[in-house]
Amino acid sequence: RERSELRPWFAELAAFDVVANNADRKAGHVLFDGSRCWAIDNGLCFHEEEKLRTVIWEFAGLDVEEDLLEHVNAFAHGETGRVGSWLSPAELHHAQERARGLVENALYPHPDEDSDWPPYPWPLI
Repeated sequence: RERSELRPWFAELAAFDVVANNADRKAGHVLFDGSRCWAIDNGLCFHEEEKLRTVIWEFAGLDVEEDLLEHVNAFAHGETGRVGSWLSPAELHHAQERARGLVENALYPHPDEDSDWPPYPWPLI
């Protein structure tokens, strides 16, 4: 957050987490090697049930950049690359639905405080 040059990278990661339905984006799952960031993920992504839990909520309500929306839209409409072959048909369907929702709204979502799932993973790190 202190390094403004990393903001576009975190914006992309936040969009990925929405589409992937990441249920476990903790601060410790982002590594910085001094020149670039690395997102570390686990098996808590791409679930059919909505479970988005992340520590990257500072983009909530902000516009998603147009060039990023183009990539998300391509995924939503079938350009799934390798990830499409790694997901079950149901997981892929729901990921594409989330991608379409992100494109249609063109805004990063707000945390769903009324969900059965808290919007933040625990522990945070």
